[in-house]
Amino acid sequence: MTYTKPTLINSIKEVTGTVEPHLQQQLGRSWLLWFKESNRYTILESGLKKVLDRFLESRNEEAFYARMHQEEGVEQLDLKVLYQDLTAFLSAAQEAPEKEIADAPAAAFNPDYCTRSEGYTMNGVSFRVHYQNEETLDLIHHIFAHYSEGSATQPQTAFWLYREGGFLYLFQDSVLVQAVNEQMDHYIRGKFLFRVISLVHGLSESDWICTLHASTVVSNESAIMLTGQSGRGKSTLTTLLVSGGFELLADDITPLHAGSLELFYNPSAVSIKKGAFPLVGQHFDTFESCPEVFINAFKGTVKYLPLPPPERLHYPCKAMVLVNYQEGAEAQLRPVEPSEVLQDLIPDSWVSPKPDHARAFMKWLDGLPFYQLTYSSPEGGIEAIRSLTAQP
Repeated sequence: MTYTKPTLINSIKEVTGTVEPHLQQQLGRSWLLWFKESNRYTILESGLKKVLDRFLESRNEEAFYARMHQEEGVEQLDLKVLYQDLTAFLSAAQEAPEKEIADAPAAAFNPDYCTRSEGYTMNGVSFRVHYQNEETLDLIHHIFAHYSEGSATQPQTAFWLYREGGFLYLFQDSVLVQAVNEQMDHYIRGKFLFRVISLVHGLSESDWICTLHASTVVSNESAIMLTGQSGRGKSTLTTLLVSGGFELLADDITPLHAGSLELFYNPSAVSIKKGAFPLVGQHFDTFESCPEVFINAFKGTVKYLPLPPPERLHYPCKAMVLVNYQEGAEAQLRPVEPSEVLQDLIPDSWVSPKPDHARAFMKWLDGLPFYQLTYSSPEGGIEAIRSLTAQP
């Protein structure tokens, strides 16, 4: 009998049941990996993916060293470092992300905290928000202010939003939806928006594959998704595209439906940062009357511009475009590797942890073309995006 010394790989396997990614999909020259236990996605370039495969196929550390030395000529000292790095990578990939939301103390539903309410109707669906004070309502009101109906609405569902003991609580029909430290109020905004989107479309949260941090416009029955880090001109370009004849499907958050694999309407108003006020004001007469809203030190002051809903409430995605505003640059739209777009998009988005949803998400990405748009003039950006919708 031969005794095999336990390795770090075996240790990981004992804890998680596996060290391999649950799903993997080649996208361009890179690979997208999904780890079921942690719902983590990782992008690897092809060369590193090949090394990882050999690592996982090797029965122990010595077998990995022998194979890599024989096939690639890698020296022993370098192999030890590589082995440790791969082990650390797999270990981290299996771990659930650290909780950013502190556990709020258990609290019974207490409607007495909310002495005021506001009603909204959109797409034939009515709901009411009961809130504690104006500061609390401001967390969620501005994106839907154009749908406000004051106290006249007969609601189909109701939300309660209030603070207690340093925590912020969101209830729907007396059932707790989420509770977070009041300093993390953006989580409540996101969860509330998710519930409203589901409500508007007559769906539940389990019907969505993901909500992507992207804006989406429509023209000629084609939906173009615009992604990019905050401050790169994504929402500004979205607004200018609407002034140029496009329809707005979603600003900042775009939901992907599991059943149809189509992008659905997000009824939020478009958030415009202060630096873009003069430009957007040139194209929309109503923009000047939109109130200024201070969000936080990072986002600063914005205005929310309501825009009309699209002719249809969902469309297939034709392309994904990474938006990069660059002062003085000529408009250039070029194909890019999917990894260039996804490396920032996925971490900033919510993706369902269900394996069938993860599989569908990866297959959906595999069917998309990816581009990067660099632009400075509104006209150049609009024409570049229009060229995508004109393609068969």
